[in-house]
Amino acid sequence: MNVGATLVVARVKNLRRHKFQGDHKGRPYTEGDDFRVGKRKRKNKKINNINKEERLIEWAGKNPYLTDALKINWLAEHNGSCSIAPVSGEVFVEKYIDGSSVKHYDFMFQVMFCLSDTTDGVNVGNMFTLRQWQNWIDEMEKKGNYPDFGGNCGDYELQNLASSPHLAQVYTNGMAKYQFPARLVYTEY
Repeated sequence: MNVGATLVVARVKNLRRHKFQGDHKGRPYTEGDDFRVGKRKRKNKKINNINKEERLIEWAGKNPYLTDALKINWLAEHNGSCSIAPVSGEVFVEKYIDGSSVKHYDFMFQVMFCLSDTTDGVNVGNMFTLRQWQNWIDEMEKKGNYPDFGGNCGDYELQNLASSPHLAQVYTNGMAKYQFPARLVYTEY
């Protein structure tokens, strides 16, 4: 093998000779495993043709606290309209020498509710509904129930990114948009 090559592929034959004790998930390397330094081979990369937004909507649509049909990037003006808005798409957090990477998929849960200027409890009820959505996210994390981003994705983790939902915008027609951010952390192999 040419030392100046951009891709160096080595066979792990004697684990004591190598400083690598395992992959990024803590699994130990075994004799015969490949590890790569430098550019990875494109031909071994699995192509993920999964529509992640569709999978996210399917998964989030199981939330029993939804007040309307869930849409993506569309929040209608009527009371109870629900939407998921991806915030920044997929963000690489870490890349590993085996070609896998940890990514963040950030999104907002949004809902349109009537806003009240009295003490009738409408605004409190609005906040309570969204807190139930946040609790549902936490419950799904505990149960290990995540959107399925395909066979080459795993090690999921759901995170609420705010301690409570917030009032994002008030409209002149008496409606208000409430929202809270969430994150799906996952590894793509």
